[in-house]
Amino acid sequence: MIATKDRSVTSWQVALLCLVLMGATLAVYGPTVKYSFIDFDDGVYVFDNPRIATGFASDNVASAFKTVCAGNWHPLTMLSLMMGCQLFGVQPGPQHLINAVLHAANTGLLFFVLLRMTIKPWRSAIVAGLFGLHPVHVESVAWIAERKDVLSGFFFMLTLGSYVRFAQVRSEPATAKAGGREKQSVTDTCQAILWYALAGVFLTFGLMSKPMLVSTPFLLLLVDYWPLHRMLRTKDLGFLLLEKLPLLGLALASSAVTLWAQGSSGSVLSLASLPLLQRLANASSAYVFYLGKLFWPQGLMIPYLPEANANPAWPWCCAIGVAFVTILLLWPLRRWKYLAFGWLWFVIALVPVIGIVQAGIQVAADRYTYLPSIGLFIAVVWGLADLSAMVRVPGLIIAMALVLILGANAFLTSRQIACWQNSETLFLHTLKIDPTNMIALNSLAWAYATDPDPSLRNGAQALRIAEACAQQTERREPVFLMTLAAAYAEVGQFESATQTAREGLRLVANGPATTFANDLSADLELFQSGKAIPERYYLGQAKRQIRP
Repeated sequence: MIATKDRSVTSWQVALLCLVLMGATLAVYGPTVKYSFIDFDDGVYVFDNPRIATGFASDNVASAFKTVCAGNWHPLTMLSLMMGCQLFGVQPGPQHLINAVLHAANTGLLFFVLLRMTIKPWRSAIVAGLFGLHPVHVESVAWIAERKDVLSGFFFMLTLGSYVRFAQVRSEPATAKAGGREKQSVTDTCQAILWYALAGVFLTFGLMSKPMLVSTPFLLLLVDYWPLHRMLRTKDLGFLLLEKLPLLGLALASSAVTLWAQGSSGSVLSLASLPLLQRLANASSAYVFYLGKLFWPQGLMIPYLPEANANPAWPWCCAIGVAFVTILLLWPLRRWKYLAFGWLWFVIALVPVIGIVQAGIQVAADRYTYLPSIGLFIAVVWGLADLSAMVRVPGLIIAMALVLILGANAFLTSRQIACWQNSETLFLHTLKIDPTNMIALNSLAWAYATDPDPSLRNGAQALRIAEACAQQTERREPVFLMTLAAAYAEVGQFESATQTAREGLRLVANGPATTFANDLSADLELFQSGKAIPERYYLGQAKRQIRP
């Protein structure tokens, strides 16, 4: 039997805990409503995308389902951004608010679902608090383009909650006596079918928001192991796997669509350029990297690039370390199941973005920890709670430690959020941590040349930085030439802008048709007409003005 009620807390106390968690999360992320768009995908997703900026006009809704954006097919994410523009115009503030509200809702839902599964209100609240206030999640919330993280997270929480209810209904024994037992069984079966169907619907919505949820069926299998305790015998595994087949089918379909979308955008690296064995080794180092950021969240930035002089032995050392930790935590299966659960949740949830299928050159991203971090939070909180009970730590000391830990997370998160005020503050922050980060330097130049906020644009500064980037790469990087062309256009040198754009197109002429090549061609047409890039924002019927 799976318990579903806890007599140690009342309903109003649970509601109050949830409100405190959500309120604290919203308070920390409140300043983002005054922040601007970021010149790093926000244009692709909102202010330079006419189908989003014009709201629910014309065939925009249908296009969300028929087109790929930034190498991904996520129509519900596009519709949510479209709705923001429809209701509030092309303004960053409301879009930031929607992200913050979704993240706060995810925090509250996580608390409720954990409480439902474990009957541990205070432990559940601490895990939810860490989830809502940890600084590594700032990228997922403060970045408008990462609407897909918080939106898919919302549907994931609903999927998990529906599945837990399904499992609990399946496990509840019939309470009616002989005559009513059959009726009770039919009722339970209908309820179970309904909850499972809801889990499937929510998972579908989640996958249409961000395909990273393809690991969800395996995470639900972990939930069966602990804390639902449905995997009591070896033979239970086969039945539970069979139970997940419809959800697994959804995940496989989403994986196929994602591979097609990323392949069509030209962002997937081939096995020839990065062999499978090396990818597996790199994946192990990524796990170690994310562990470090979760336990010591310093040096958070965007983007993370490969180290130029990295020790080639490091990935293999990480692989050995990950294997050792896995074996170590799987050993005490019977007594501390939550340790194996938390570690495997972290490992499995990261698989879709760990680098087995490599898209782009970045080696990691803070946003990838949004859902995987939950497993580690559970393992740590449950482990420390049991340890403190064993050594009989006074409750006052525990309470003070919790306030200190959550307060420290809130402080670090507030400080990290401040880096996301606009493109300039964000990329200057990255360059402060990694002065050699050429992507951040180029992005800073792009922001100075093209930012939708006129007060941030600085054509002369953009030209100086863009010329330095192009020279350092011997004018062999078309992305940097694209930025240089934009900088020339911003200072009115359209002939130089046209020549530079053509130079960039020649570098990609022999490759496959990619989104980048199409964008550069569009830029070239703009320069030839004597216009700078900001003049093309809000195409078609977009009449709204940007207010930072």
